[in-house]
Amino acid sequence: MAKVVGRADKIFINGNIYTVDPGFSVVQAIAARDGRILWAGTDEQVRKLADAGTEVFDLRGRTVVPGLIESHLHPLFYGERLLSIDCFTKDKDVILREVKAAYDSRNPGEWITGAGWNEVCWSDKRLPAKEDLDRVAPDAPVC
Repeated sequence: MAKVVGRADKIFINGNIYTVDPGFSVVQAIAARDGRILWAGTDEQVRKLADAGTEVFDLRGRTVVPGLIESHLHPLFYGERLLSIDCFTKDKDVILREVKAAYDSRNPGEWITGAGWNEVCWSDKRLPAKEDLDRVAPDAPVC
């Protein structure tokens, strides 16, 4: 065990803890102080970092994984949007030109996707229709 200066304010024992270190280790326990992990290892190793003021959490075999902190981005949805046509602040004719460009460069059978259109921003306030899309992408699935 490497030298750790000071004591943990929280320890988590009896767990199945994924560390995501270079070896993707799974350990029994972790010790933390001020929201930072001091040590990851066995229950015995981690208990050595506790004193009378340390909170002890028995995980009872439950799994702990590193947290993902994000600003309410919905990562999967965001990634999908990066692969599609961003329609949010564009006029309908601009969106249709981008659908046509995607149609011209796609592989047969490949979907053309877009998201976020807002007819309030359009000069022509008519909602999009199947005929609008069929005109620029006649035999392609468009969503």
